[in-house]
Amino acid sequence: MSNLAKLLADMNSSQDVGKRYQTDLNQLANDYDLSEPEKAALASGSEEKIRSAIGDKVGDFVIALIETP
Repeated sequence: MSNLAKLLADMNSSQDVGKRYQTDLNQLANDYDLSEPEKAALASGSEEKIRSAIGDKVGDFVIALIETP
């Protein structure tokens, strides 16, 4: 399982964790200046949709999210 898939699974496993990550995702989406389709793909929780929409941004995006305290 990729780090992104693990992250998405963690987000869905706990309401509190999900809310915290959703806040981080929203902030990071703004930091990375993601388009609306990219934000929608991220919100979908589908790794395939995320990789398809975000492409090469996803590696840096996930690293930044993982490093967010």
